[in-house]
Amino acid sequence: ENNEKELQSTLIISISGGAIRIGGFSRFELRRTLQSLEIKDGERFDMLFLLDPTGLSWYMYDSNGTFNGWDEVGQNLQNVAKYYKNIIILGNCMGATAALIFTKYIVEMENCNCVSIMFNPQISPSTHQNKKYGYGAKLLPADKRKLFLSQSR
Repeated sequence: ENNEKELQSTLIISISGGAIRIGGFSRFELRRTLQSLEIKDGERFDMLFLLDPTGLSWYMYDSNGTFNGWDEVGQNLQNVAKYYKNIIILGNCMGATAALIFTKYIVEMENCNCVSIMFNPQISPSTHQNKKYGYGAKLLPADKRKLFLSQSR
């Protein structure tokens, strides 16, 4: 697949944190900042913005209504990333935790460089000071809470 087409240069993936709601709507984090980047010397990049469907499931909730989101999103990211030479993953808070998880899907790929920049990842959300994050983590099924803790260490 990659041999037939020339790979694009860079994809920046921005993963939003939890409960980023203004006016009742979830928002893409870093969108304005990334859109204001200057393109120099013909270098180009594409951007992909991710939102957690629930705002508090740490991207574990999938399109089937079950908790297989990490694999689903990870595989979808691999399907997109195969067309790029370089991947930059950005995440804040819950988005940083997701960046930790999703980076492993990208680094498994050949011929793709990956850099992840994470700000304040939540590695134990059930004990977070902010009650809404702790509550969101406690809503996850017990086996997924254990998986979350084992995967995020």
